[in-house]
Amino acid sequence: RQCLLGLPSDHLFVLCCASFYNSQGDVVSSTYLPCYHEMVRGFPVGIIRPRRYGVVIEMNLNALRVARITKRGIRICKQEKIEAIVTGTVNAEFTIAAARVAKACGIPLYIWEPDDWFAANYAPAVNLLRGERIASLRAAAHIWTVSKPMQALFHSRYGLESEPLHHVLDVEKVKELAASFHPPTDVIRVIYTGSINDMFRDTLAWFSAILNEGLKIDDKQVELTIWTAHKPTSYLGPHVHWGGFVPVEQVPEKLGASHIAVVLVSFTSRPDVKSMVETSIYTKTVDYFAAGTPTLIVAPSYAAEIAAFGEGAEVLTELSKDSLVQALNTLILDNSKREAVRQAAFKLVRDHHSFAARERIFLSKFKK
Repeated sequence: RQCLLGLPSDHLFVLCCASFYNSQGDVVSSTYLPCYHEMVRGFPVGIIRPRRYGVVIEMNLNALRVARITKRGIRICKQEKIEAIVTGTVNAEFTIAAARVAKACGIPLYIWEPDDWFAANYAPAVNLLRGERIASLRAAAHIWTVSKPMQALFHSRYGLESEPLHHVLDVEKVKELAASFHPPTDVIRVIYTGSINDMFRDTLAWFSAILNEGLKIDDKQVELTIWTAHKPTSYLGPHVHWGGFVPVEQVPEKLGASHIAVVLVSFTSRPDVKSMVETSIYTKTVDYFAAGTPTLIVAPSYAAEIAAFGEGAEVLTELSKDSLVQALNTLILDNSKREAVRQAAFKLVRDHHSFAARERIFLSKFKK
């Protein structure tokens, strides 16, 4: 969305999953790109329980849509005179269909890999599509990977060149908006915003439990507000609160009203999740850095999050309460350290995640 935001709506056409598109509330759907969306019906994700097995079944069922998506895509490309296709790997069937459509219509295919999705998903249907997916990568006009570790992985695994691309935003606007809000003076407010999935769930639970037990810095209670679409009931308590879903445009004001932002990455040994931790990075870190909110990253030392953003944050590579307290004390009480972290963070996002960076890394690939 951020990479395509601002382009004329008649230059864009989205073909997407109806189950996802229609399941979102008004607040979330208001953030969709302002262009025409055509949807392909799918099996609603999350219906089959338990989730660990249900997701695999749902992936298999939805993979049966490849032929339907391809047929729709070919019609749209011919009807709308589409000149390029951009796809990602959030849904395997859309990725494969995009490659088939591009080949059938003779137009270039651009692929963004936001996660090492195929390696982390073990549904039989995904495995059956793996070979075709690799062929589509080799046929792509350009590939973006989400991080430098993932770029290196794609080079070693497939022999493919790619370019790191992550979240982009108007960094100056975010900084200015965040500066117009101020944190409370009676408590230490910590913020977490965005999705809660297996990459973050365990460490967020650990962090929340410590705060709910009671933690004070400078005689002020440390309180966490989680801004996410679905109420995370198991984490909530006397000092951990739920704010609800916050649209991307309102994130800067929530950050400006917080003392610290946190990125909490899982230390799990599960191979599928560990592969994501090693290659994927958290979208909202860019917002945190642009807003100037001092950021604490809790993650294993091998996490791509640290490789990408470690220089602009206070980093903790162990689940130690004592180390956590020390890190929080540093960000709250050490003015020189806090300012150094903020300056390094803003320089990082200005250089690699601004709209100027978007022009260089993304939009320039489509210019004739």
